[in-house]
Amino acid sequence: PEIAQVMFTIDSDALTDSSGRSIGVMNAGNFVDILLSEQGMLKQETDLYLYFADETQSKLVPARYHFTISNSNTSMEEYILQQLKTGPSIEGNTFRTISSDVNIISVATSDYVCYVNFDKKFLEQEQTCSDELMVYSIVNSLCNLPYVNSVQFMVDGSTDVILHTFMDLSKPLKRNRELEQ
Repeated sequence: PEIAQVMFTIDSDALTDSSGRSIGVMNAGNFVDILLSEQGMLKQETDLYLYFADETQSKLVPARYHFTISNSNTSMEEYILQQLKTGPSIEGNTFRTISSDVNIISVATSDYVCYVNFDKKFLEQEQTCSDELMVYSIVNSLCNLPYVNSVQFMVDGSTDVILHTFMDLSKPLKRNRELEQ
């Protein structure tokens, strides 16, 4: 109880993510609550809200998902991105914002920033909604996690990302509640 923060090092060097960024000091807000099930297996579970496009393709609509993974390496961030690619689980007035062809290379969260690394298909995908709606369906969904305040987009490991020549994704983006229905 007296330990408030932890920092991992390797040979006195700070632990880094796959992009070479220092992970830094972490506290309880950086970690998922892990529960022990009756069988003694590790179990993660929580309700998540993911944002999909509405029928007019002008607003984001929340959809509730229950995240339960036992003995898996899938993080909540990866789960969210996979569900956004799959599309809404209920047919009706909400629509997918990310093409199922887009590949997620990696996703990691450090210091309240979620680093999402897509392959180049992210920039080339055929869209059913605006760039803004697609980007903020990802940002708003991930920023619902208590340990994520912003999302840094990367393509093939580079943060120098311009989507369709006009949307600058080179800096972390915060949640945009004005797009939510």
